[in-house]
Amino acid sequence: MFSKIKISRMWFSIWFSFVYMMVYVCSIMLEASDKFIYALFLGSPFMLAWVVISILKDKHEPQKTFEEYFYQEDDIRRTS
Repeated sequence: MFSKIKISRMWFSIWFSFVYMMVYVCSIMLEASDKFIYALFLGSPFMLAWVVISILKDKHEPQKTFEEYFYQEDDIRRTS
């Protein structure tokens, strides 16, 4: 079942960074070890850089341009 699921590197990095952020926030709320929280905090810039690089390297090119459409997700055209 799971072998048919294909996820791009971009989406994997986004979801992994989201889970990383949730672990960080929950560890603060649950008063985890300070060393663990600091380690997660120090790793966060690398997580951000990984997400930015994976988004910029993604092969998907949008078909809608900003000059024609206001949003890529919807058919809202620009009025001016």
